Amino acid sequence: MNTKSTGAAVLAMALLLSAPPAGWAKEKGEWKGKGKDRGEKMAAELNLNADQKDKFKAIQEERRATMKEFREKMKAVHEKLEKEVDAATPNEAAIKSLLGELESAMSDNQKKMEAVKQKTKDL
Repeated sequence: MNTKSTGAAVLAMALLLSAPPAGWAKEKGEWKGKGKDRGEKMAAELNLNADQKDKFKAIQEERRATMKEFREKMKAVHEKLEKEVDAATPNEAAIKSLLGELESAMSDNQKKMEAVKQKTKDL
């Protein structure tokens, strides 16, 4: 596989990995998704008391902050990848390194989200 086709494949993979979920649109600097009010609905359905609602809200805020950090990291790496792939002579080692960063960021985010999920279960 030549460098250009490798670069194109890497870019395609990077775009797929760093794209926001379907149904999300950016408004006023915040991501607004389909599940925006899910937390409030869930708290009501579970009949949480005031203390549990406060804890649940804090967990939701932690989840939002974690996802915001993840999106920012993915965006930064995606921009670097795009620049590297679009270069006159793409640096395959740099592209592989950036893909490693993407993989690491996704793994770290998954661990953080599992911890947040566990906190919700422990309510």
